Amino acid sequence: MPLATWPLFLLPVGTLSNIPILKGFFGAQPNAPVIIRSARPEEFDSAVRLLLASHSYAIEEHQIQDFVRMAISHRSDAGGLMIAEAAGRVVSAAMPVTSPGRTMLIFVPNIIAGELQADTTRQLVEQICAHGRTDGIHLAQGLLDPDHSAGIAVLTAAGFGPIAELLYLQAHPARSTRTGDLPSGYRWVSYSSATHALFARAVLSTYQQSLDCPAVSGLRHIDDVIAGHRATGEFDPSMWFAICCGDDPAGVLILSPAHHGQMLELVYVGLVPEYRGHGLGDLLMRKALETAVARGAASLSLAVDAANKPALNLYWRHGLRTVGRKMAMMRDIRGIVDKSGSNTV
Repeated sequence: MPLATWPLFLLPVGTLSNIPILKGFFGAQPNAPVIIRSARPEEFDSAVRLLLASHSYAIEEHQIQDFVRMAISHRSDAGGLMIAEAAGRVVSAAMPVTSPGRTMLIFVPNIIAGELQADTTRQLVEQICAHGRTDGIHLAQGLLDPDHSAGIAVLTAAGFGPIAELLYLQAHPARSTRTGDLPSGYRWVSYSSATHALFARAVLSTYQQSLDCPAVSGLRHIDDVIAGHRATGEFDPSMWFAICCGDDPAGVLILSPAHHGQMLELVYVGLVPEYRGHGLGDLLMRKALETAVARGAASLSLAVDAANKPALNLYWRHGLRTVGRKMAMMRDIRGIVDKSGSNTV
């Protein structure tokens, strides 16, 4: 997936049990004056609970605390965790998480109840985007449940458009998994400062005719793409692999430990067009699964564009199954228009 994805270990599961935390949030009148501001540290817990609350599943306490820790660590990102107040009540919240690849993921509430909260959430998102542009961010992204129509409407009103529906896949690799031999004339190359240019060329070449989120193609410089991949999970160059035919890159596989090493995330896998359809995709997937076993990870996870049928067939063939889905939306914030109507670029 070219941009950020919701960490799989934060995907909420369970049954309804946390709606009482919303009591008191929506008591303000629709015409009450609204104050948009950064949340104070003592407000982080309640604001995060507002973001994560759901009608259809319960959020476990450790997920809330993981999110609070993420909010604390990203306090300087595009204004940090922000809240909207009306008549002394918190009516909405939003939180940005920026990436070294000049991208930003914005979290909005899973429940948006009524016109007041919808409008204040839009204001929060627009304020975060303005902060983000000042901080040098180019692209802002949102990840929402596909049936969260109110949230999709809010991001649409804030200038976001749909990228793709993402499927989150996961497998528990068998200990017997083996990569197998490369075809004659091919070799593995690992990532280092000396091979950085080769990996950049490999990733860029695999984007050609790609069916994985094609709307994003060409929006970022390859150096920002690589920086974003390095920032995913825990960067470990020994888990970046390229397949080369002679001196030419044929494919690339980028893995990253996640959730304290319990999970291995497949950050990116791709093949250069002329090397597709020759079994190299299967070889890369076996490499990913074998690496997960060798590193002691209980599972391998990834996110993929639901419209990318060749990739889905590859993943299903290797035992990955759907465990969640999100609607990805994006806004290019390099051309934000200020309130006077002049372009700020």
